Amino acid sequence: MAGVLLLAYKYFSHGIDEALIVNANLGGDNCHRGALLGAILGAAGLSLSEELRTGLYDPASKRAAALERYLEVVQKTGGGSTGVGTVVQSLAPRPAEAVASAASECKT
Repeated sequence: MAGVLLLAYKYFSHGIDEALIVNANLGGDNCHRGALLGAILGAAGLSLSEELRTGLYDPASKRAAALERYLEVVQKTGGGSTGVGTVVQSLAPRPAEAVASAASECKT
């Protein structure tokens, strides 16, 4: 808690974007610290820049592309002796809505 208050005090004049980036770069328990930091700075009247609100990519599309590349490798190698290729080929990429729903149910 003390670390969050220090970040809020130190980076209030720099803006919420810089405060959250510094928090992320600190590592450790930055998710929980960032949530609290965002809540404190948001309550103080600061808001995220347009770049941070709209500049984030869709991770579901990145996962789908990675799965496609993986499937190509598995098909080229025949799936190995364990039949992994058959199992992986039966997995269809999930729609973004399903991924978002599963992510919202995730508890850490």
